[in-house]
Amino acid sequence: MGKNHAQRGVEKQMYKQRGGQISALESPVFFRGVKLNPENAWVKLVEIIPWEAFEGKYAEAFKGSTTGNPAKPARMAIGTLIAKERYGFSDDESLKRSG
Repeated sequence: MGKNHAQRGVEKQMYKQRGGQISALESPVFFRGVKLNPENAWVKLVEIIPWEAFEGKYAEAFKGSTTGNPAKPARMAIGTLIAKERYGFSDDESLKRSG
């Protein structure tokens, strides 16, 4: 069998921290040009979540880890958890719906 990344001296990056996310309301490119309603409850929620603070904490959880698949983006993971709790989805249902 071939050597894994750690055996070859290459550290596998389990999470690539993202930053500088723009607001969902700032770009007409999102959602195929359909303007989001700023009064929508989900849009309001997205605007008040401190994404950068969560991003840093989320990224910390993967430091030093070299096995498994790379992590999904923090916004995707946190958004999926919020929807799971809000709608009472099971873990499996949440994974299916998150894409």
